[in-house]
Amino acid sequence: MGLIMRVATVTHELQQPIRHVNQMASGGSYYAVFTLRLTPVHNVPAVTFSCEATAPDLESWIAAAVESGVREFVSARERDGRPVGCLHVSLIDILIHPADLKELAFMRAAAMAMAQAFEAHETLVDVA
Repeated sequence: MGLIMRVATVTHELQQPIRHVNQMASGGSYYAVFTLRLTPVHNVPAVTFSCEATAPDLESWIAAAVESGVREFVSARERDGRPVGCLHVSLIDILIHPADLKELAFMRAAAMAMAQAFEAHETLVDVA
C-alpha cells in the first residue's frame, strides 16, 4: 500500500486572470496582463506547463518567464510543506504591450495569479 499525502490543490479547472501593471514616465514601467488555466490532472508526477496563447507578438521568453513564476510558486509551497499536487497550468490569453515588457513582471504576475487561484479555490485532498 502506498504512502498517502495530503495536498492543498485545486479540484476543478479554473481560469485565473492577472493584471500586474505599473506605467510611469520615470522608466520603472511594466505591463503583464494574462490568464492562466489550472487543470487538475492524474498520472502526472508534478506541475506541468504549456503555452496555448496565440498573441502575434508573444515571444518565447515571455512564456518562459510565466512558467518560471508558476514554478517558483510551486517551489515556495513545497518549501512551506504545502505541496500543490498534480496540475497542468496553461497560459491561455495574454495582452502584449510593445514598450513595457519586463521578464520579472511576468514572473511575479504568474506567481501572484497562482497565489490568487489557490487562495480562492484550494481544497485539501489525500493522494497516494
